[in-house]
Amino acid sequence: MRSLTTDIVVEWEDCDPAGLVFYPRFLSYFDRGSWNLWHAIGLDLPAMKALGAFGFPALEAKATFHYPCRFRDRLRIVSEVAEINSKTVRVDHTIYNGEQEAVTGYEVRFWGVGHPADPQGVRAGVIPDEVLKMLK
Repeated sequence: MRSLTTDIVVEWEDCDPAGLVFYPRFLSYFDRGSWNLWHAIGLDLPAMKALGAFGFPALEAKATFHYPCRFRDRLRIVSEVAEINSKTVRVDHTIYNGEQEAVTGYEVRFWGVGHPADPQGVRAGVIPDEVLKMLK
């Protein structure tokens, strides 16, 4: 399945007072990896909207921490489509600090479409075949 690597440098705004990456920031890094993956395969937000979706909102996320990341570290995020269902996609993420595996985790995202009973609502729609092909 599709994968993409995103390189980032840890900025001070990502850190706690001890200079370590504040743990919620890793979910932000996961999100960045997913959106970079969507863009790389031609599935940017305008393309999703043209197919009737608001995007791929997160339904579930998990991170496991293995090695610390600090201010100015250069990280490599590997994001890979690991599982595709009719309405959801699981993206696995591995964040490396140098050669060390620092964080592993995943996001489950759903194909977000308008809710028929609530104009402000979003529900999981069936992922179009065209998108399924792009993700594989």
